[in-house]
Amino acid sequence: MKKYILFPIQIIILFSFVFCASTTNQVDNSGEIPSEEKQIENSQNDVQSRNLNKGCISGDCINGKGKYVYESGDIYEGEFKNGLRHGKGKMTYANGDIYEGEYKDDLRDGEGTYNFKNGDIYVGNFKAGFREGEGIYRFNDGTIFKGIFQNDGKEGKGSLKISEEQIKENCILQERKVLCND
Repeated sequence: MKKYILFPIQIIILFSFVFCASTTNQVDNSGEIPSEEKQIENSQNDVQSRNLNKGCISGDCINGKGKYVYESGDIYEGEFKNGLRHGKGKMTYANGDIYEGEYKDDLRDGEGTYNFKNGDIYVGNFKAGFREGEGIYRFNDGTIFKGIFQNDGKEGKGSLKISEEQIKENCILQERKVLCND
């Protein structure tokens, strides 16, 4: 087992960093440094305001229409039933993706449109949260796969439209890659 020895200069740097970090003061709007009690109050208000922006922020998120902000930063606006997403709704994910369509028991289920951050778009059926059934996947380069999707779009059968003149039939999806015979 290796033992690490801190050299005197490292100890001085460490103590000065800890001392500076613990004595950093906040300046209020008047330009003065607030008292320790005021700093604690400001810190508590910051935590409360962040918490106010999470959870159900408007409407009825139990049985009705509402807007819910998740800890992840994802935002759902739509219908709820028994506290679950159920009916029509829109989920804006923190990563930039957007789903708009039907939900059942808190999962994407029914017809919907999923816009990926990279510009790809899937329009079609969802089942139990997954791309399942008939659908169209439009890649950001303009090519379009139209067919039957299975296993969340990892597998399927259909056609690939590369351009108005070039359409390939008898294509399959294999691990989300389009493979065509012709």
